[in-house]
Amino acid sequence: MLSVWHAYRKVHTLFALVFLMPLASGCGGSVGSGTIDDIEIGKLLRLDLENILEMEGVFERDRVDQVQALFSEPPPGLERLRIYSATAEVDEEGRMDLRIAMLSQPAGMDEAFLAIAVGSDGVLYRSRLWGIPDPESAWENYWRQYQFPPIRTVINLSSAPSDSLAEHIWMRLQSDSSAEGQTLRALYRIQMLMRSNSYLIRRTMAVTGNGEVPEPEWYLESKDNFAELGRIADALRPVIGESAAKQFTDATDESKALFEPLVSHARNHDAGKLRRAVMDFRRHTCVACHGIEDHLLGEGNLNRALISRLSALGVRKDIYRVGYDIWPVPGEEQKSQEIASTIKAMLILLGG
Repeated sequence: MLSVWHAYRKVHTLFALVFLMPLASGCGGSVGSGTIDDIEIGKLLRLDLENILEMEGVFERDRVDQVQALFSEPPPGLERLRIYSATAEVDEEGRMDLRIAMLSQPAGMDEAFLAIAVGSDGVLYRSRLWGIPDPESAWENYWRQYQFPPIRTVINLSSAPSDSLAEHIWMRLQSDSSAEGQTLRALYRIQMLMRSNSYLIRRTMAVTGNGEVPEPEWYLESKDNFAELGRIADALRPVIGESAAKQFTDATDESKALFEPLVSHARNHDAGKLRRAVMDFRRHTCVACHGIEDHLLGEGNLNRALISRLSALGVRKDIYRVGYDIWPVPGEEQKSQEIASTIKAMLILLGG
């Protein structure tokens, strides 16, 4: 089977699941075309859609009921799915076939528009949540975790974990005192910390773009994430190797000094300097760790090599639990879980 990174570069049939409301606001940007009921779905998916046709009777009622039964709080509206086929040119190699499924108001969010795109190999490649206020790019940071890295897949109904089973798996992992358990917890935790670090960059750029600055205390709190990353590097030493663990730890140690200008510029309310400082911060932290080449995981830099081995190392991607394998929007943990459950349900419906 092709690795997800190799597959990511190729042409695939996509299955795009779209949760739709009568959109009042534009999708933004100039990439993408194609509409359904005056909805600019192509812009949302950033694809030039053609040959859009409605499909009938794709999901049977009893199958939807079986999927909903897996959740303690079933995602609403699955019975109202509308399915379309389409084609789009996604790269220089040619066009691909699409299926597009549509539903209004995901998770009861009246102004929301959610889309995911899954390849014929079952890998989830794209995700998008639109139509809600997002002045600090928190929801953007949230929906991007589903599409990058491209390791999430459709889920077979017969093997899909229920919410109660997911809770059992999580609690069992937390109580596992073995070396393997410690490593596996570190692999889950590092994904949450990386998404939080991504939010540090995105929120800073979004807020400073409006001439404002985040609160200085927020940067001090974020500093703790990098201290924890250093500790996690030790837990991952058997997996990534001595050299990679040392480089990783060195980079996280150096990040402590890089927080000082972030805090200072935020306190001085200097948006321009803070904006430049956070990009320098990114170069010396995110890029430095991701680019480590000397590790035990095969070819490529540490980031891609680790991503390609997550499943082999025991990391599951069918749980969809906030705090476990899903980073939540700060202050919107419940709504983040509802959207995660909705996406999981759609992947089960597509999984056969």
